[in-house]
Amino acid sequence: MIVEAKRVLDTSWIFLIEDDSIKNRRHAKSFVFGSSNGEIKRFDWFDLTLDPATPESEYCVIPGGDQRSKSLIERAAADLVSSTEGFALEEKALSPQNNWRLRMYFNVIITTAKLHVCLIKPKSVFIVDGTIQDASFVEVPYLRFRKQLLPHFKVPNIPPELGNRDIALAKESTVFVVNSQSIGKFLSEFEIDNGFANNRCLNF
Repeated sequence: MIVEAKRVLDTSWIFLIEDDSIKNRRHAKSFVFGSSNGEIKRFDWFDLTLDPATPESEYCVIPGGDQRSKSLIERAAADLVSSTEGFALEEKALSPQNNWRLRMYFNVIITTAKLHVCLIKPKSVFIVDGTIQDASFVEVPYLRFRKQLLPHFKVPNIPPELGNRDIALAKESTVFVVNSQSIGKFLSEFEIDNGFANNRCLNF
């Protein structure tokens, strides 16, 4: 795990989800480095299935802050994704050529902020002033923050028949956001579906 720590005081990070109820997700983008007999099998971002299952959001709001603070999560997540790619590239350069090797790198932000999921309906947003009515809030220990943050070290191999939405999804990154008091629970529950990884990701 490549980790970024964010210490804030008396602050909540609110993650918006356009739904009526929380639906936990098990997929997450990981940077995968797999090699065998001197041949690199995979070196790019790939969707893996893993626990813990968490809510997933692509929008974060920090109440009471200015415009600069509202972009805190996006800036931190983008820097983290860039750091993960850089770390993987460095390990690739230093890796023995003839050894079997499997590395999976995950983006994780640990913060003292309380994490809340806000369930909203797009039709409940007032266009005049941007306020939301009838929203519900649930505090969670950790979640997935997933969106297109930075250009990846290479463009994913995307079939030409896919549309713009599919291309955007292929370029998304997953960043786990974890409340600092729940890091122990998060680590104890973190487990990769090995069958999924070996069969679909590495093809060893």
